[in-house]
Amino acid sequence: MSTLSSRLMRRSLVVLLALAASGCAVSRIAPSTVTGTWVGTVTSSILGTEAFQLTLTQSGSDVSGFFTGTIPGQSTSFSGPVTGTLQGSAFSAVLPTGTCTRTWTGSLSGTTLSGTFAATGTCGNLDSGTFSVTLE
Repeated sequence: MSTLSSRLMRRSLVVLLALAASGCAVSRIAPSTVTGTWVGTVTSSILGTEAFQLTLTQSGSDVSGFFTGTIPGQSTSFSGPVTGTLQGSAFSAVLPTGTCTRTWTGSLSGTTLSGTFAATGTCGNLDSGTFSVTLE
């Protein structure tokens, strides 16, 4: 076999081995959808840290479901619908409560959704902050 053929074969083998090894590095814990129950916290600029739960269903890039939150120091909770999208790892959602709407913008990393939010509307609690929830 010529020297050129040997080099080409070795390079081809190295490339094939590199491609095969890179396939082994794919995370097996990352969910393929956000369908499920997510539990964590929302840290509000006005209300402090709230316990939060999302129950989501995903169809294509569309996400829908319900949320429940508990305001610090209160035994009552608030809840409502969730609508949003997941495009790759980019997550966005709208969570209306009464005359306020919190818009979430964040990302999915493994089994964690996290990011920031801002409230709009005519209620007295136009807060902003961060969220982080983990798939149960």
